[in-house]
Amino acid sequence: MEPSSNWCEIEATMKLLISSMKLLISSLLISSAVGLERMSSYIQVSQDLAAKLKPKPAAEKGPAAGSDPSMHWFTSQLDHFDRQNTATWQQRSFQNATFFNGSGPVFLCVGGEGPAMDASVLVASVHCNDMVELAPKVGALMLAVEHRYYGFSMPRAADGKGVVRNPLRWLSSQQALGDLANFHLQISANYSLDPAVNKWVSFGGSYPGMMAGFFRLKYPHLVHAAVSSSSPWRTFSILILWNLSSSNLIVLAASTLSWI
Repeated sequence: MEPSSNWCEIEATMKLLISSMKLLISSLLISSAVGLERMSSYIQVSQDLAAKLKPKPAAEKGPAAGSDPSMHWFTSQLDHFDRQNTATWQQRSFQNATFFNGSGPVFLCVGGEGPAMDASVLVASVHCNDMVELAPKVGALMLAVEHRYYGFSMPRAADGKGVVRNPLRWLSSQQALGDLANFHLQISANYSLDPAVNKWVSFGGSYPGMMAGFFRLKYPHLVHAAVSSSSPWRTFSILILWNLSSSNLIVLAASTLSWI
């Protein structure tokens, strides 16, 4: 019995489909092999790059390398601009005189809105590492001041009943600059510094960088220079609008100079 023409057509179609499937599978296998090879290459490149970027272990530091910073509390006024407010509080600082030769400059690392400072701020500082590296070359006295209301430098003021009222009233860049000026006065007396010889240079990055620059601008008779790294001196007031008619996002930005 002769097979019908329909069956012949079906058989031919099935063979074609099988051939197509074989071709597709072969293509996929080849693509996968190439893809795996490329992926292995990418992984190797990534591993090599990661090995190059891996930080090297820090070298051991001895006393001669400036690893002896110490923490000191100093007395600061609660409000530097209200003569009727005579309240004071204790603020933290770190001091390292390892390299100081008496005639060198004074390097000040300005604290900011971050976690509590520790002795490493004058050994391997994040914001003031330029200062740390330069200090032994110029015989500098290294200092760091913790920003009020951050870390362990917490101002307290209470009324007669021992109740703290508006505790953040004295949290401002202006008050923090007053702290730096007050610290300058005390350190100058403690180390018998000569303003004509021992020039002060303030250091900081980001917001502390702004404060370092503001310290120089606000108190030019106290600070000879400032190193302000990655500081947002210009702020942007951004207004985002959604245009419903055209479904377009409109961004309006007005640049204003940050000031104290």
